[in-house]
Amino acid sequence: MTNKEKYKNAFSVLHTSDDFIMEVEKMKNSYKKRKRNIVAAAAAAVAMCVVVGGSTSAYACNVGNIQRHVQIWLKGDQTDAIMNISSDGSVAEYEIIYQDEEGVEHTINGGGVAMEGVSGEERPLTEEEIMTYLNEPDVRYEEDGSVWIYCKDKKMEITDKFDEEGVCRVQVQGEDITYYITAYYKEGWNMSNDKFID
Repeated sequence: MTNKEKYKNAFSVLHTSDDFIMEVEKMKNSYKKRKRNIVAAAAAAVAMCVVVGGSTSAYACNVGNIQRHVQIWLKGDQTDAIMNISSDGSVAEYEIIYQDEEGVEHTINGGGVAMEGVSGEERPLTEEEIMTYLNEPDVRYEEDGSVWIYCKDKKMEITDKFDEEGVCRVQVQGEDITYYITAYYKEGWNMSNDKFID
């Protein structure tokens, strides 16, 4: 069993409370407002430097972070995005910024650690590990009550595949790996590369 699977197994039984989710949403909205203010202030400062200094070129830098233009799969469609990765030495955090079909900007935030070998020593996730995670299957509980699995360019509706206990087990074939997904209707899901997890 890989470290990733151990991590997923350990935390798959945890459920986030609604109060915590609402608090996280408030924090994200507050963060977005601060970020917009900082970006506006930075833009004004750059414009002032250009006007005052008569400079004809501007340089952008991303101090302390890794910023990449990436393509990620969202609901079966490959989407261009900007990924920012930062780390304090113990945890890697990422932010994915993309635009939907209407041009509305969205942000996905996450992060984590990986456990090393037998010692279980933690280290920040690498960019490659984050991209691998982002390209794994995703189970979505839509507002209309339908349930979908998205795996890169594959879309599969599983709404009618739940048994009387509200459990659905589905195998999804990736490029070179089989994913065993167990979904619990409106109560989350887990995944393994070896077998179904109960």
